[in-house]
Amino acid sequence: MDYKLAKGITIASTIQAAVIGTIVLYSCGSQAADTWTDKQVNLGIAWGILQTIDYSQTLYIAKHPEQYYEKESSRYMGKHPSTSRVTNHFIVTTGIKLAIMHYLPSEYRTMFQYVNIVYTGNIVYQNYRIGIELDISF
Repeated sequence: MDYKLAKGITIASTIQAAVIGTIVLYSCGSQAADTWTDKQVNLGIAWGILQTIDYSQTLYIAKHPEQYYEKESSRYMGKHPSTSRVTNHFIVTTGIKLAIMHYLPSEYRTMFQYVNIVYTGNIVYQNYRIGIELDISF
C-alpha cells in the first residue's frame, strides 16, 4: 500500500528523494565542507532541538484547526495544513538548512546557526505564549 503524505506525494517518494538528496550532497563535495568545531556541533544540536519543538507545535496547530492557524509558513503550507504537509515542509526545510550549515565555510557557519537559533527560538516562544502545545504522538 502506498500512503499519501500530501497531494501527489507518497511516503515512498519522499524517502526516495531524501536518500537520493543525501547521497548527492555527500558525494558531490563532501571534501569542500570545513570541519565543524565543537561549538558549531553544539549550536547545531541546539537548533535541531528547537526545530523539533517547532515541528511538534506545528503538528499541534494542524490537528487543532478550529483553535489555531499557521502564520509563519502559511504561504507554503496554507493556514490549515494537513499533518502530511507539515511533515513534508519540515523534512525539506530541515534538510536544506542542514546542507547550508554543512557546506558554509566555518567562519560563516556559526553566524548562520545563531540566526537560525534566534529565528526558530522566537517562533517556539511565540507559539508557547499563545498556548500551542507539543504534539507528541507516536
